[in-house]
Amino acid sequence: MAISPNYISYTVETAAGEIESGILQSESPEAISLLQALGKKIVVPRKQIKRLESTGLSLMPEGLEAGMTPADLRDVIAFIQQRR
Repeated sequence: MAISPNYISYTVETAAGEIESGILQSESPEAISLLQALGKKIVVPRKQIKRLESTGLSLMPEGLEAGMTPADLRDVIAFIQQRR
């Protein structure tokens, strides 16, 4: 299954050594915003970013769709799209 670029996970390491990950919700010249599980939003000023990289993976657990019917999977995708 292909991953939409809107749902690829990113990892950011700050100059202080903190590591955060989530979906890149927004970015500006001043900061980036990561959306994490349960709707938690992390804003990291660009001047504090040591490293920012895409994991190339979705935050959805691998194989989650295996036990779902096509209708179930459509419902999950519709739910996620509504939450953005």
